[in-house]
Amino acid sequence: MRGNFTYAASCLLTLTVLTAVVFFPDAALAQQKPAASEGKASFVKYCAVCHGVDGKGNGPYAHLLKEKPANLTQLAKINNGRFPYEWVALVIDGRDARPSHGPGDMPVWGQRFAESEGPADVHERIQGLVQYISTIQQK
Repeated sequence: MRGNFTYAASCLLTLTVLTAVVFFPDAALAQQKPAASEGKASFVKYCAVCHGVDGKGNGPYAHLLKEKPANLTQLAKINNGRFPYEWVALVIDGRDARPSHGPGDMPVWGQRFAESEGPADVHERIQGLVQYISTIQQK
């Protein structure tokens, strides 16, 4: 009797999860949307001046830099079709220094965000930026 109950409960749970996935496929993405929308606002405020509003490296200050800003819409393409979430976060916050990052042209945003907003908000701000940049990838 107990085995039948466990089997029935397992089937019900599986059916519930499958129903949620079929009828509410955007539910999992809904948690990411606020981060991406906040990330877009941060991108426009902090990044677009060099990388351009479209992320293609054509911002109004791009011509003033020693090195052309990266085309952020190509990151997945140059990474075998997979967006490099962790690496992008490391570059933005300064843990993976790039020639145009840090003491060069691109500010170390982790440090700047920590100075202006406090260390607790830095992770969320950077994750929002990374989520947004992942949404502008060209196929």
